[in-house]
Amino acid sequence: MVRALGTVLFAALVFACSSTEEEEAPKYPTVDSMCQARATEECQVASKCGAKLETCVASRKATCATSAAASQTGTRAYRAKVGETCVNKAKEVYAKAPITPDDIAKLDETCQKAFQGTQAKLQACTTSYDCDGELICDKQVCAGKVEKKEGEFCGNPGEVCAAGSYCVASAAGALQCAPKKKKGEICDAKSPCLESLRCNNTCLERFGSGEACASNDDCGASAPLCDNINLGSKCGPGVTPVAGVAACKDCPAGANPAYCGFGG
Repeated sequence: MVRALGTVLFAALVFACSSTEEEEAPKYPTVDSMCQARATEECQVASKCGAKLETCVASRKATCATSAAASQTGTRAYRAKVGETCVNKAKEVYAKAPITPDDIAKLDETCQKAFQGTQAKLQACTTSYDCDGELICDKQVCAGKVEKKEGEFCGNPGEVCAAGSYCVASAAGALQCAPKKKKGEICDAKSPCLESLRCNNTCLERFGSGEACASNDDCGASAPLCDNINLGSKCGPGVTPVAGVAACKDCPAGANPAYCGFGG
């Protein structure tokens, strides 16, 4: 009787473990399956573009595959359990209108994490995606992020200045968080403006809707996309794929493929 009961309990335990393993199996075990699913979610705009779904999916899957290949460098490899998060984010973003630079930045960050590296603390890196877990790449090594306030020192790896400030050598030579440049002050790549401004030798207001731009950094919050697909490099609110617009068609040279190439 006891032996029989033990056999039943063992069988139940094996079944439970087997069920757990099945439940935890990644939904998209390969890069190909993830890209197929991501492309399908992005192509929810196909009907709006007047495009055939299969044409759109083929185009978007190829774009995903190219990005995935570029992401697999060094210790970076596909993490299947994160692949589903990437697909879900694509579904969320391409259901919106307009699709903004912030949307695409969040999608890119989410999907890049599906190809996260394994570099440990203080190991060499070129991007935070080279680093394991929540480590960031700072001063060419992986480190835990520590936010520093204006006036605080920022010389150690991982010490990042808060918004509105940047890390720069003080008069004494130590790296310290200093305020970013205000409107009218001289700026360059090493002396950045406040986040709400743009730099053209001096800090200036960002452009509004319909004004000519060279990059998203030129455009203000109300028209954050420097649209070189539909507007001829002018600031706009974002891309809304609808039949007839350039974004539905093949991407022009230099365009971000996140905003175009939907098979229309």
